Amino acid sequence: MKDYYGILGVEKTASADEIKKAYRKLANTHHPDKGGDENKFKEISEAYDVLSDTNKKAQYDMGGQGNMGGFNINDIFNGGFGSIFGDFNGFGSNGVRKGQDLRINITVSLKEIIEGSTKKVRYKRQAKCEPCDGRGGENVISCIHCGGKGIVTIVQPTPFGRMQHNTVCNHCTGTGKTIKDKCKTCHGSGAVDKEEVYEFTLPPGVFGGMQITQHGMGSFVRDGITGDLKIFINETPDPNFKREDANLTTDIWVSIPDAILGHVYNLNTPHGAINITIQPGCESGRIFKVSGRGVPIINGAGAIVGNGDLYVKVNVKIPKSLTHEEKEIFIKLKDSKNIKVN
Repeated sequence: MKDYYGILGVEKTASADEIKKAYRKLANTHHPDKGGDENKFKEISEAYDVLSDTNKKAQYDMGGQGNMGGFNINDIFNGGFGSIFGDFNGFGSNGVRKGQDLRINITVSLKEIIEGSTKKVRYKRQAKCEPCDGRGGENVISCIHCGGKGIVTIVQPTPFGRMQHNTVCNHCTGTGKTIKDKCKTCHGSGAVDKEEVYEFTLPPGVFGGMQITQHGMGSFVRDGITGDLKIFINETPDPNFKREDANLTTDIWVSIPDAILGHVYNLNTPHGAINITIQPGCESGRIFKVSGRGVPIINGAGAIVGNGDLYVKVNVKIPKSLTHEEKEIFIKLKDSKNIKVN
């Protein structure tokens, strides 16, 4: 887990004002427009994005970042390589321009949830233009439309008088700068379309509703922070086993003779085959608990801390039709002391 306090150079007891002052000082020093390192600037902005948000900071302080192979299990993907859509790009909570966050949905089976799996997603994003190194071109000047602020004030007449509000400058897209000699590859945007393939390992114990965030793998934006790739997990219902948190439930059917005389039922589970011993006289509706045959339980750091259980419900199958011989047998047993219901 990244040390965001160390990145900003503050103590864990630092106040919100102290965190803000440290960020502003570092951001001013390492801003790419002032010759600073872009990766360092992104790291500083990421740290401030977490520590300046009360909820994110509380989760981080409890060890909630849970770094696993480059993504966050606690941030914790419908459809293989399918559905992808983006969040509107604009400004982050720290006022720095941020590229578009991209979202992908994937599905996982019960087997993959229990055993873990390797997934591969294919998506398109706006990547940094290599010929101009993301600058958009040469001869960068201050935008004459917004005075280099990146924001313009719009005045609109209303029934209550003239109202004004600030909005992003359309001419410089909020950068406060325009480019006289635009790059012939990206035409001044600093970004080009690119298809990416991202392969990652899902640990055992993930479940539908989890989100994995891969920072910096979304769309690139000139003079700002690259957006994130957010992968959402949807769980495919299993035809034989129903999941209830970390526990699994299933139904088995046995014949009347097996319920009366006893039977060893071989059940194929996601963990492998097991035997369910049905004692003589088993009633329909009885539930057997098989400890540790459920879904792995993981903590915030992605470590397995236990397993759920498997609950097997026994159902006695009543035949809808009988042969003449079978009917004779049941007629003889009908008034038997051990069969008759009082």
